[in-house]
Amino acid sequence: MNDTLASPAVSGRIALRRSFVELKLCFMQAAATVGGVTGLHLQTLVRQSSEPSELWLLRSSLLAALARQGESGLAHCTRIQLASQRVYPERRRP
Repeated sequence: MNDTLASPAVSGRIALRRSFVELKLCFMQAAATVGGVTGLHLQTLVRQSSEPSELWLLRSSLLAALARQGESGLAHCTRIQLASQRVYPERRRP
């Protein structure tokens, strides 16, 4: 096995990237449930994101749009909150 691939730094980067991809998929699924121009705009912004910080900036807009979607929107809000806690543990609410 290649020592470079087994290094803790590489493993850490892979884990961070995997967490980002999971979070992005969660955002994409949630944005797909938002209708109209707002939904299309959110989907485009999520699709274009390449860093966790970009998703963090979209988070409040997406959660606000989902809050207007009723029960299904609230379920997506919960999923986003849980996924966000894995990627941004330092930003957990007290």
